[in-house]
Amino acid sequence: MAAATKSNTQIDDWTAVEATALFRGVEANVSTTLNAGLMVTVVHTEAVANALGALVTVQGRFGANDEDWHDLYSLRMGIGTAVTLTLDAEAASGQRVVPMTSPTTNFETVGMRIFIHDGTLANSEVAKISSWVEDVSLTVLDNLANTHANAVPIFSLVDEKFFPLPDSVSTARVLFLNDDADSDLAIRTDLSAMTAIG
Repeated sequence: MAAATKSNTQIDDWTAVEATALFRGVEANVSTTLNAGLMVTVVHTEAVANALGALVTVQGRFGANDEDWHDLYSLRMGIGTAVTLTLDAEAASGQRVVPMTSPTTNFETVGMRIFIHDGTLANSEVAKISSWVEDVSLTVLDNLANTHANAVPIFSLVDEKFFPLPDSVSTARVLFLNDDADSDLAIRTDLSAMTAIG
């Protein structure tokens, strides 16, 4: 069987979308891909209720001569209220144990996704809890990609969705409307594509 050439590219790095703000994502050229899709992540960056979440709209253009953006998907992500803890010491990249302040009660769920909100937003990351020591630390499934300083906050609400793109789409982008009046969010978009076989 011929091998497939696949790639994953970050289209929109972690970006803050404040209450009532609209963010237009980077346009991704998928005209040479065999198939592609967008992974969209919406996270809370404060422990404030967000009754509306973000209205996420994936748009596409069909063909080189199509000047109009067409809505492919539209749904709300990130609805709810996050709870938060802070790091009790530095959490180094390449390791899985995250030292926490107490109490860890709201984070004691295997498979729960958390958002580590670094002081440099681009260094933030999503991790999945695999175990914990009560009121001491969380252990995540995979090694941390970045080092996070003492007192960096961690939030409990992470919403991820994958949106397959029609093969006929030549360009795609994502719009994020945080039309809640109180709660700030952050977003990220990744492009997953297959570009060749054999």
